[in-house]
Amino acid sequence: MAVGEPSDEENGSPKPRLPFKHIFHKDQYDANQHQQRKELEAYDQVVSEYYKERTNGVRTENW
Repeated sequence: MAVGEPSDEENGSPKPRLPFKHIFHKDQYDANQHQQRKELEAYDQVVSEYYKERTNGVRTENW
């Protein structure tokens, strides 16, 4: 258990999470690989922007 309160600072924002549908698969994977690739590329862009903002442009990698 963690006890505390969230930071009010701009750099205290939580890292964007990978959407649940890309993590949890019950009995089978999603067959639409083109759509999955598109959504993961969009997530890559979101994470890259998150790192740029959080580190003032020092860290630019993606997921």
